[in-house]
Amino acid sequence: MITLGRQGVYFQNNTLSLKIDAPVVKAVDTTAAGDTCSGAIAVSLAEEMDTKAIEWKKAIQFAVKAASISVTRLGAQSSIPYRNEIII
Repeated sequence: MITLGRQGVYFQNNTLSLKIDAPVVKAVDTTAAGDTCSGAIAVSLAEEMDTKAIEWKKAIQFAVKAASISVTRLGAQSSIPYRNEIII
């Protein structure tokens, strides 16, 4: 997974290659965008642990949405959205 800032995320593994675009937002502070994206992908994958197959596209969309929200807020920890704010 490669984060591409306002261009979204590129993902590739042995069976899948995809690019998820980021929503257009007015960025005010990008300090925690990468950390938010990484944390959100971990949350999404952990939530899917009881399924037989990981839904990578859904997990990455979730992470991109979380990072997109974070850049609209000032600060690092204070910019990370709550789980209920991330709707895909």
